Amino acid sequence: MRYYKIIIIFILYLCSCPGKEIEIYDPLKDPRNITRNKGVSTSPEISVDRNGNVYIAWIDTERGSATLYEYELFYKERINGEWKETEILSSEHSLLLYKKALLVDDNGDVHIVYSEPVSDVEVRSFYRMKRNGNWSEKYDVAGGEILTGDQASICKDDLNNIYFYDPCCFTKKVNDVWGEKVYINRGYSNPDMFVEGDGKVHIVGEIGMEIEYIYSPDGGGNWEGLYLFPRAYNEYDVRPGVCAVKGKVYVAWTRTREGKIAGTYISVKDTNGVWSEPKEIIGEETKPLDVLLRTDGEYLYLMENEIIDGNCEFIIYRMDVNTGELKGVNISNTTEEGTTSLIGSFEVKNNTIYCVWAEKYDDYEIDIFYDEIPVSVFDE
Repeated sequence: MRYYKIIIIFILYLCSCPGKEIEIYDPLKDPRNITRNKGVSTSPEISVDRNGNVYIAWIDTERGSATLYEYELFYKERINGEWKETEILSSEHSLLLYKKALLVDDNGDVHIVYSEPVSDVEVRSFYRMKRNGNWSEKYDVAGGEILTGDQASICKDDLNNIYFYDPCCFTKKVNDVWGEKVYINRGYSNPDMFVEGDGKVHIVGEIGMEIEYIYSPDGGGNWEGLYLFPRAYNEYDVRPGVCAVKGKVYVAWTRTREGKIAGTYISVKDTNGVWSEPKEIIGEETKPLDVLLRTDGEYLYLMENEIIDGNCEFIIYRMDVNTGELKGVNISNTTEEGTTSLIGSFEVKNNTIYCVWAEKYDDYEIDIFYDEIPVSVFDE
């Protein structure tokens, strides 16, 4: 009996010895989490000024419900490294608020456009500007013309002229005055717009099951270069992005084939205006989604969500436009934690990639995550 007592005491001693605890990932304690509120925070947009100040907009349901009519448009900024209080820009409680775009110009003025319902059957696209800390009244930038649920885009040129496009019309703001509306009337779904520093405008969008491109060489005065990217009869192209760098134009999109994701495809318009055949750059094995293109003037950067080991991750690639070499970095990197990284946005400036995305860790719990990645990570 004495020996049994000794054994029991020894086992109790071993159990009481301090050991290395297994850390369980807590998304609420992740330093990248910048919302941490109860409910659904999703669909973030980001813009960064020349001083590295960060501006973010997203839709949110702080009350903890994911129902259609409780979404609001939230806004937050980080000035001189300090996050400010969250602002509510719209309380119309509509999921349509996720159709928005955000930018900050070289003067530090913030510009945002978003879709907002004005009745049970009517949706309009509104614009607001923040200057010297004050928001302007909302302006019906499309003049009541908008296709319900379709995406509006906003860009700028080197003169800080502001360009607006939705599938119904195009217009731009020069010296704080909005010009006439040009009705391109292509009826695109999920369009994207890129404006070069000298005012050249590039627009892509889904039309049927295909991706189409249109171009203005003079800031929206004339439109030309209409091009429909080729595909096979059993293929379906969606979610395009467009960007121009070093005299070439790049359009990338997700291609599906017979109901399954076939990969990310890209086509390049060279300096002679000739488009290349669509080329697969990321294969189907990672099930890529939601392509977004950016540039720092030297490289092309591509963001997409990919399924890696069963988890949806936020990935950014850098493409060498001279060689076509592609290198990728997992920005969210939450594979082992079992969370899901949803669609995000990013900007490349000051040799830094500023990233924002939605991180889902429960059916009704999604927060906005933010991080900064030096571009040198692609040289390692």
